[in-house]
Amino acid sequence: MGMARNDIDFALRDVLQAGQTGTQDFKYRIRLLSSHLLEAISALRRYRENFEEVRKLLNRTSPEAKQLLKLVIRTAQDAAPIESMRHATFHYPAPDPAYNPSSDAALRDVLAAMDDFGVHVYVTHAKNQVSMTFADEAAFRLACGLHRPREALDELTTTSERTRDGALAFHKWFEYLMVAYIDYRGLTIGDPVPVEPHPQNPKRDAS
Repeated sequence: MGMARNDIDFALRDVLQAGQTGTQDFKYRIRLLSSHLLEAISALRRYRENFEEVRKLLNRTSPEAKQLLKLVIRTAQDAAPIESMRHATFHYPAPDPAYNPSSDAALRDVLAAMDDFGVHVYVTHAKNQVSMTFADEAAFRLACGLHRPREALDELTTTSERTRDGALAFHKWFEYLMVAYIDYRGLTIGDPVPVEPHPQNPKRDAS
């Protein structure tokens, strides 16, 4: 869960930053955060099903933690597109005969409905970056199983809010989990060890 916590925190930070600055990677960041969140929920579910010690630890968490975990799990249960979003984020369309219809066929449907969008690229001169706006839009619509532009815009708003709330709940739940684990194991937390700042980023917090 510590690995999931880090990945979700990093992805959530990038989502918030992209949303505030209006950068082109916002839809990608949403897809990535949704995928990490779903993987975390899936892993926790399997550990809870297979290990009594995990169930005991979860039972030792506070009532607040249990409510947060319910919210995290509900994020996946109430969001049917998140599963397809995770798959589409980490698997590019291909004419794979193992799936019917294949993701290639789904991509054709999405592209056929995108005659309203046009083929655009987004250029950031300050950073010397170019992104394929058309491809990013197609990826998001494919991930959500959407075709119509209004539908895609509505789903972007719904999915981003749902994913953000689920990620924030996971972050808070993990803090409660660590408290319960430390108490369960009778551990003692020592003093923080200062580290030297990175030579390429001397302003980074070294504490």
